[in-house]
Amino acid sequence: MKTLKLLIKYFQINATNPRTTPSVLGVFLLIFLVSACKNSENKGKCKYGKPQAIFTDSMPTVRKHFFQIKDETGVEMVVFPKDLFVEIEQSGCNEIKQQFTFFLKGDFKDATDEDWKTLSVKFFRDFAAISPEKLNGFNFWADAIENDGKEIKLAEPHLIKQDIGTRFVRIDKIVSPEKSTLVIQLSSKE
Repeated sequence: MKTLKLLIKYFQINATNPRTTPSVLGVFLLIFLVSACKNSENKGKCKYGKPQAIFTDSMPTVRKHFFQIKDETGVEMVVFPKDLFVEIEQSGCNEIKQQFTFFLKGDFKDATDEDWKTLSVKFFRDFAAISPEKLNGFNFWADAIENDGKEIKLAEPHLIKQDIGTRFVRIDKIVSPEKSTLVIQLSSKE
């Protein structure tokens, strides 16, 4: 897992360099294919099935895309315009969890908790606009974060107060001088 984190960091730093990006994607693909071969047995039936890619290469604002499944976990990496790099991890068999990690360039040290929630809403609205027929569910989450914004505390799971069953959102941040990370976790269980 440590190797994967280092590769993700390398991919983020070199996402705009056309000479290094193909080799990085090749390394990711090799690592995940080897991992998938080791764990190819079906370990039982999942209520929701295996994770599926949310984005595709053919979507208008997707510059680079990678998706791989290992056991019941899917990892998706996407580069959007302005070099926004997003890693999405989907896991769970009967209880679903999606974690969106946004790697942001720039100084966010003065951003308030409200700014991070507003940024979360913006990213989810942008996702929904990419393909309204396929990705409209992101508007649900954007609405939920907007509606419950004052009650959402960073780094704590928050129960969404809508009549849709049990749903939680957790928003967190990691701030450093030149780049920061926004993590949004959506789940059906706290």
